[in-house]
Formats: sequence, structure tokens, C-alpha cells
Amino acid sequence: MRRQLRLRRSARGSVTVFVLGLTVAAVGFGGLAVDAWRLLAARRGLSAVADAVATAGANGLDPSSLRAGGARLDPAIARRLALEEFAHQRAMVRDPSVSVAADTNHVGVVLRERVSLSLLGILAGRDDVTVEVHAQAAPLRVP
Repeated sequence: MRRQLRLRRSARGSVTVFVLGLTVAAVGFGGLAVDAWRLLAARRGLSAVADAVATAGANGLDPSSLRAGGARLDPAIARRLALEEFAHQRAMVRDPSVSVAADTNHVGVVLRERVSLSLLGILAGRDDVTVEVHAQAAPLRVP
């Protein structure tokens, strides 16, 4: 009987330590999940905007190419259309930087956005991460 009583006394507080450990782990995983979701949401939003900007730029066809039966881009028109679309889409993302490159065959768009982190920032020693997406579009002549 005395032996059982001693075992019970030595086990006192072990449940508290176990629950405390589980709580810390749950909060940690929750913080990591929030940061991961922030990064994924930023990437998804940037990707949608980059696709829209590249597609708008691919509408900048060279009129003389169309008359000749082709589908070549005018790089200046394509870039202007892409940047105009970016101005319309800018509200969809927080503070992006944009780079548009156009030639006679395609339009390329690169968007970058800095995403602030909470728990991952503490663990990695950084406050934010840059998310970058690329999109490309080309005109297609359909007979």
C-alpha cells in the first residue's frame, strides 16, 4: 500500500507537463500553418494577376502582321497593354513589383511581393519572404 502511495506522489504534475507540451506544440503548428497559408495565398494571388497581365499583353498585335496573315506582337503595344492591366489588377495584391518583357513572339511577366511572417519569421530569423511568380503568353493565330 505504501509503495502505491509513493508512486502516485512521484507521478504528480506529469499530466500538467504533458498538457503544457501539447499546448506549445499545437500553438507552434498553428503558427506554422498560418505562415504557410499566407505564402500560398500570396503566390496564388500573384499568379492570377501575372496571368491576366501576360494575357493582356499578348493582345498587343502588330497591325501590319495581321494584314499579312500573321500574329506577331508589337513589343511597345504589348508592354503598354500589360502595364495598363497591371494598374487595374494592382488592388488584388498588396505591394507588388512588376517586370514586363515583350518581343515579337511573347510577353513575359514577373511579379514579386514581400510577405510578412509570424512564427516562421522568428524561426528563420527573417521578418518577410519575397514571393515571385512568372507568367508568359503568346498570340495564337487561329484559322
